[in-house]
Amino acid sequence: MTTEKKSKSDNKKSIELMTALYKKHYDELWSKLPPTSQQLIIEDPLGRRAKSFAHEVAKKAESEAYDLEKIKAKVKENLKKYLEK
Repeated sequence: MTTEKKSKSDNKKSIELMTALYKKHYDELWSKLPPTSQQLIIEDPLGRRAKSFAHEVAKKAESEAYDLEKIKAKVKENLKKYLEK
């Protein structure tokens, strides 16, 4: 198994992608919370509800990132097969 060393540019893009995914899922989940739950998280940002909320955001963002990596790998594989013809 070979691993590619990421350039600084690739690393920056990866960080920007994850930032966007976390923000997307944070905003999505936050908007679905009732105002009382939002207020409890704001009042106690280190509490149980806040930790649970952060965990849900992370699960969704990481899941989407994983799915995107699988798609990217599949596209690379298909492109390589196409170019070998």
